[in-house]
Amino acid sequence: MVTRRAGKTVRVTGLHGRTVDVKFFDDGSIRFRLNEAGPMVIRYAFLPGKGQNVIVELTPMSSSPWAQG
Repeated sequence: MVTRRAGKTVRVTGLHGRTVDVKFFDDGSIRFRLNEAGPMVIRYAFLPGKGQNVIVELTPMSSSPWAQG
């Protein structure tokens, strides 16, 4: 059985009413959920060393209703 970890969730509303839930945990980890946004692919991920900025860019796949083109 999976135990749910306690954390603080913040909801961000962006363009077209799409939302992202960002959950911050006591151990420093972060999880984000893009609500009704799939399918997506990781286009870019910059995961440097300690104390640096982390950047993750997701983009809709061509079959997604959010894809441009």
